[in-house]
Amino acid sequence: MKKWTKLLSIPVAVTLLAACGDNTAQEDPAEDPTVEETAPEEEAGTDQTAEDDMNEDDTTEDDTAEDDTAEDDTAEDDTEDDTADAESGASVIQTADEAQDAMSADGEWIVVLEQDLQVDEDLTLEAQDNEEGERKLAFYDDEGDETQLYTLTVPSLTIEAENTRFAGRVEGDVIVDADGFSFENDPEIDGDLIFTSQEFHDSADFDEASVTGEVIIEDGEETEDQAQ
Repeated sequence: MKKWTKLLSIPVAVTLLAACGDNTAQEDPAEDPTVEETAPEEEAGTDQTAEDDMNEDDTTEDDTAEDDTAEDDTAEDDTEDDTADAESGASVIQTADEAQDAMSADGEWIVVLEQDLQVDEDLTLEAQDNEEGERKLAFYDDEGDETQLYTLTVPSLTIEAENTRFAGRVEGDVIVDADGFSFENDPEIDGDLIFTSQEFHDSADFDEASVTGEVIIEDGEETEDQAQ
């Protein structure tokens, strides 16, 4: 009887061992096909994210470069506009005929002299209706350490434009026939400074010490300082 009991217990033990072996095989992650398939998918997702980040960085750099280029173009345009305004707003005179044209009502509001010039006829700086509401005689160069004045030699220069600013040197008489005449950059008048009315004299801003001749109001009276 004991012999048969031992024989029966052997197959049972074998069956239990086989069952345990199957469970172990099923729980082994190395043989799980699901694990094997998931790993490549996760790796691919990581690579795609990195690639997207690189593309975003490239796009940001391109946008920054475009913005810098646009700013540079704007700065160049502004510089060109400023230069064009300066050139278009001035009449540079080198001859007597150019002086006559530049000082007419059709000339530019600024009259520029870049060298000494002699004109044998009287000149008149005519009034004009311009956006600046003034005219300027710029007979000087201030690009160096000191301002260099250029001389216009003329029998007389009459100022008919209101708010005229004078910078330079005139060898001859200057006749002021408008309001708001003023000196700028320490000009010089080697002759008389004549105002055609008391009103024009009172509205002017000038230094009598810069006039070598007399400062006269056209009724025949000298100013008090010059008379002394």
